[in-house]
Amino acid sequence: MKQGGPFKVDGGFTIVETLIVLAVTSALFVSAAALINGRQNRTLFMTSVNNLQQEFQQVINETESGYYAHAANFSCTKNDVTGPAITGLGTAAQGTNGQCIFIGKALYFGPATPSGTYVVFPLAANRQNSAAVNVKNLAEALPVAIAPGTVDNPSAPDLSVTNKLNAGLTYVWGNVSTSTTSFVLAVLHELDTNSGGGTTGSGTSGFGLYGFSGGPNWQASNLPSSNLHNVAQSIHDDSAGGQIFKLDRAVDFCIASGTTDQSGLFTIDDSLHVKLVIKSGQVCA
Repeated sequence: MKQGGPFKVDGGFTIVETLIVLAVTSALFVSAAALINGRQNRTLFMTSVNNLQQEFQQVINETESGYYAHAANFSCTKNDVTGPAITGLGTAAQGTNGQCIFIGKALYFGPATPSGTYVVFPLAANRQNSAAVNVKNLAEALPVAIAPGTVDNPSAPDLSVTNKLNAGLTYVWGNVSTSTTSFVLAVLHELDTNSGGGTTGSGTSGFGLYGFSGGPNWQASNLPSSNLHNVAQSIHDDSAGGQIFKLDRAVDFCIASGTTDQSGLFTIDDSLHVKLVIKSGQVCA
């Protein structure tokens, strides 16, 4: 009869050897799981920022094509002081309003929105000025959001769209304005101030990017969440000192990953193309 230790079987392993094998196997499993999870997170981040790039480009493309995506009717009456008066009482079909035009869209990121979201506002403007001549500039057009404000257009229908930033993405910064906590960017029809206007109309000269300066109506740091729509309601010159201005440069803004140490640097150039560059770290450095 062969003799062996109390914890050994011929041709087998001791308990200590078995535990060592299990420990090594567990460590390899954890490492493999972490590697796979890291790859999945990076893939999720890439998918999310690429989708976001397409969303931003779609906003621009719809504006350039004049496509108004909402089916809701509303009444829009020209106002030469505060911009169009908008209510939810409209019955006319799309494209038949004689007093207002769909002039563009505004993007808003900031603390006044729910975390991990951004808002797109459709913008309406006066079709004609006080002399009943088609508008030739934004000072006459006075674009406003098709959304209720606490001061302007409180009865307007809310046709803004809140979009979710997937995979825990968060807004970090943008170079549109001096605000470090909010980002308001508009893609607007550029009314031709050199066409002469007259009674036949103003002509067109494409679309452009516009930013904002001054004025508490759009500064998110001074804006309670319930007044979010005032951000876009007062995008023209107003008594609070807010001012819309044409951007003569590309617009950059940074979106950080929620699962990896990465970020996406988005750039909208003067041709209104949205570009994306992936950066290491959370601040697009």
